[in-house]
Amino acid sequence: MADALSEDVKSPVDEITPGKSEYIWKGPIYEKTSVPAWYYVVLVLLAVALGAGFYFANQPLSIVVVAAALLFLLVHANEVPRAHRYSITDESIAIEDTTFDYHDLKSFWISDAGRLATLYVEQVGRFVLPLSIPLKPADAPGIRTMLRRHLPESRRRGDLLIDIMARLTGLS
Repeated sequence: MADALSEDVKSPVDEITPGKSEYIWKGPIYEKTSVPAWYYVVLVLLAVALGAGFYFANQPLSIVVVAAALLFLLVHANEVPRAHRYSITDESIAIEDTTFDYHDLKSFWISDAGRLATLYVEQVGRFVLPLSIPLKPADAPGIRTMLRRHLPESRRRGDLLIDIMARLTGLS
């Protein structure tokens, strides 16, 4: 089963190297949690009950949507997170090969609601989601100090709704 994380993803920030005002590390793109077997049984029973209700209501398209949603949840629940390379320097923030200059970013905040602290960086522009970067809680103060030199910190924010929903449903 795919509950175990790959070896290079288990400790997300152990390879962090503070140098000349830079942090570089490799970590998972999201926090993986394991769910008990009864979680899958409840998902299937709920889908069957919804499908039966839609069958008796003569709603075949709704049955297809419920079946597709169940398939998506079951496939995604067994997915192992990939490891990405993150770097924060005095010039920019980089995730894999994508670089974000500080003039393209509005603000940042660090949330530590999950097992890992998460750095959120708000981008300039409409309809653009904030960047989400997993951190180790011990390294959050150093990264916070470095980012304060370039971006304002938004203190009254927590996790994004999508992250909360993923944690509640067991998808992350």
